[in-house]
Amino acid sequence: MEALDHLNEFERNNLLKTHKRHLKAMGKEQQEKHRLENIIKVERNHDERSFHVHFKHGEWYHYTLSNEWY
Repeated sequence: MEALDHLNEFERNNLLKTHKRHLKAMGKEQQEKHRLENIIKVERNHDERSFHVHFKHGEWYHYTLSNEWY
């Protein structure tokens, strides 16, 4: 995943765990839109201790180090 290439191992594992939890909270149609392959950009936000995860369809979410999203 090119969008995740700049993350270190801890960050990548944290993001993947949060993403997995995020998908479980969605229906099948939404899961398709939010597949890992549809992540186009991940930005660190040090002040919020989170990542801004951007998807192809235009939505983005905060993924926190506590494995939550909003």
